[in-house]
Amino acid sequence: MNISIKSAIGELENIEAELLEVRKRNRILRDRKEELQRYVIDYLEERKQPGITIKAKNKILAVTESKGHHRKKKNDIKTDLMYVLKDYGVRDPSSAVDKILKAQQGAEYEKTRLKYKKLR
Repeated sequence: MNISIKSAIGELENIEAELLEVRKRNRILRDRKEELQRYVIDYLEERKQPGITIKAKNKILAVTESKGHHRKKKNDIKTDLMYVLKDYGVRDPSSAVDKILKAQQGAEYEKTRLKYKKLR
């Protein structure tokens, strides 16, 4: 790579700024998508229709029910795991929980990064 350090840093800053804008735009689009989905679902439920046919695209848009799980906070996971281990008669559930949580982590690695600091 034969570019000057100044132009490389400038390009890096431009890319970071563009990524920030893309993330903001994606957030707006995701929010709008959820809003439109809610509108279509409400429309179909109001008319007691299981779905709607989109003739121009040869598609059927149907309302389906699915279940999901909210993510627990790390502390809640630890607490719940402790209760389960106590129920199963583990002698030292605290250290067992720590070992289980440690085993779930991936391998540790080091990565060199650039960090901006403000000049004073």
